[in-house]
Amino acid sequence: MNIDFPTVIAKFDAILARGLSVGIGQREGQMCLEAALCAALDLPHGDDPGCVTESVRTFKIRFNDSSGWASPASRAYHLRALGIAQLGSKDVVSSREFVIRLAKTIIQHVLPRVCREVCPGQFKPWVDACEQEGTEIAAKALVLAFDTTAGLQGPGHVFKAAGTTSPRSVRNVVARAVETAMWATTKASRATETTATETAAFLAAETIELATYAIEEAKGRQADPEIYLRLVATLVLDILRDLKSPGVAWIS
Repeated sequence: MNIDFPTVIAKFDAILARGLSVGIGQREGQMCLEAALCAALDLPHGDDPGCVTESVRTFKIRFNDSSGWASPASRAYHLRALGIAQLGSKDVVSSREFVIRLAKTIIQHVLPRVCREVCPGQFKPWVDACEQEGTEIAAKALVLAFDTTAGLQGPGHVFKAAGTTSPRSVRNVVARAVETAMWATTKASRATETTATETAAFLAAETIELATYAIEEAKGRQADPEIYLRLVATLVLDILRDLKSPGVAWIS
């Protein structure tokens, strides 16, 4: 597909000014990210712009629909760069490489951030290893450390310094984080170009669920509840940049 980037981006920005919806939305009103791109490309109303790598599109459909965004306007503002970056990625960005990078990113960046914010000072050697290595082995080691400590001493003891009124909620967040990291990398490492789209859907669902747990805990600490979604948006943009998605060059 030949993409007139300046024209498409101008139309896309006009649509984003209405905010982005959960679900495909209405052509003349708020739409989801992919539907907004279809409109900007003068395609029929739908969620397949036709120029986006399938695993990337699948991930972003689920990510768009997360209930953690503060508002349609916030969803549009923080997903704009991703919307542009994905343009032209089809036949350029490998679906398998995308999900492998995404799984590693969850372990290397999202998991340490969640652990350090909701459970400061706990599991430092294992959290540091995840950040440095981004591997399934590092994630599994953190799972084992977490399960062993929580099992032996109980969540109230392990998380009493976490600065939250609900040790159980903190335990749930960290448990969700380590499980997400471990299973994400396992599925990604086994993915093929054909099965990568299914893996992307899994990663999207797991990442959004993790963000939802973390958001709820952040509210208890009066922290910014959108922080984890914005973090993931930035990290996925970095992946698309590394994989040379053509739209990245047009982000301003």
